Amino acid sequence: MGQSCLPPSQQTYFLVPDSIRTDSALISWLPGNGAGRAIYISQQNSFTAPAPGSAPTALTAYQGGQQCVYDGQGSGPVWITGLQPSTVYFMAGYEYCLPDRIYQDTAALLNPTSFITAALPCSVPTLQASNIGWLQLSSTAVQFYFSAGNGSGRAIFLSNGLPATVPQNGTQPQADTAYQGGTQCVFWGPGSPTLTVTGLQGGTTYSLRIFEYCGNAPIYLADTLPGNPFYFTTPIDSSQNPCEAPASGVQGLSAVWPGGDSILVNWQPGSGDGQVIFVGNSTPIFPPVNGQAPPASSTLYQGHPTAMYSGPLLGPMTMRGLSPGTYYVAGYTYCLPDYYYDFQGLQTPPIQVVVGAQGIENNAKVSPFVANPIPPTFWVLQLPNPEMGDWAFALHSLQGTAIPAKFEKTDAGLRWMGEALRPALYILSWTAPDGRVGRLPLMVAECAYRN
Repeated sequence: MGQSCLPPSQQTYFLVPDSIRTDSALISWLPGNGAGRAIYISQQNSFTAPAPGSAPTALTAYQGGQQCVYDGQGSGPVWITGLQPSTVYFMAGYEYCLPDRIYQDTAALLNPTSFITAALPCSVPTLQASNIGWLQLSSTAVQFYFSAGNGSGRAIFLSNGLPATVPQNGTQPQADTAYQGGTQCVFWGPGSPTLTVTGLQGGTTYSLRIFEYCGNAPIYLADTLPGNPFYFTTPIDSSQNPCEAPASGVQGLSAVWPGGDSILVNWQPGSGDGQVIFVGNSTPIFPPVNGQAPPASSTLYQGHPTAMYSGPLLGPMTMRGLSPGTYYVAGYTYCLPDYYYDFQGLQTPPIQVVVGAQGIENNAKVSPFVANPIPPTFWVLQLPNPEMGDWAFALHSLQGTAIPAKFEKTDAGLRWMGEALRPALYILSWTAPDGRVGRLPLMVAECAYRN
């Protein structure tokens, strides 16, 4: 019986993956000095050399464990399939002699080695960031907020010229909240933070633009919604000679809920150059810091607090988008151009209004309702059960002025016999004979005259 062949003295080396995809990869290597070699792949960084004399079956469709993907005299390449995305795989090669197949089981350069398959393409976001606004604004800094879209993250850019354009897919811009000028990324990553950016110049208009993205090699959503980019102008720094804060605040501030998801807010200007009216769901509601312009206004509620109006005009104005609950309204006057605010507003508690109060809806079966609130000559109040007894009514203007409520019983209901009403919104309060109470909105578009 002859001697077995000697194992090769030079091991397979330089195992290199190429064309790596999510489920496959091309593998090549440099041979040692054996008659052949067996190449293995595994998800574990641990290999067992083939037993002497054994001839493994090579299969290029990976099925798991330590699997032989090549057995022969060549150097590849071999296309390996059946891999999983974003997964680390390990490779090892073993030179052998013939005919006895005695294997060399030592390590060599890049043997064993590893590679990671590509990640699956991410799902491109379909909803861009929105609801951008600022909380604090000075001549040198801005603190802003936004509502995130449905991406895995977002890139936020600040510019003192044209708004930023969409980043190139696959790039991750470096973010810095210390603004240096031009178009600069100030945030990149997941979350919906409230950020403060410094380094701004007074009296300068800036744009803030947000792009949603998916994946670590990000793919960006290019289209943006109205309000994105968001523009704002920093106030001029006039701290050396500021304007004089107003002596009196907002006058006659009132709020009522006429039904639905809205409240109607009314006010008279104070002694300043303008006023800002806030709506929030808690107290206190503070004005901006002196020297900072009011936040961007919106008549669609954006959360606590929302500035529904900023400017020199008087009310009324409607705030929409409210959920049932208690809300508060506060107003502050200011001087221009420096935005110094009155102190009277800080000393006056915000007024309160309830959205969703019992009995306010016209179509409620347990409350009265106005059958024809906008007739040319009269209007009639109908009762759900006119036989149950006497009802009590009180009529008030939006400012709270009482108006004598006088009715006459008719077959159609209670007919208004009070003074002629000017076109406006009124609040009719009622008390049923069984003690139930409620309110009705009464919108008069034409003067209602008693007959």
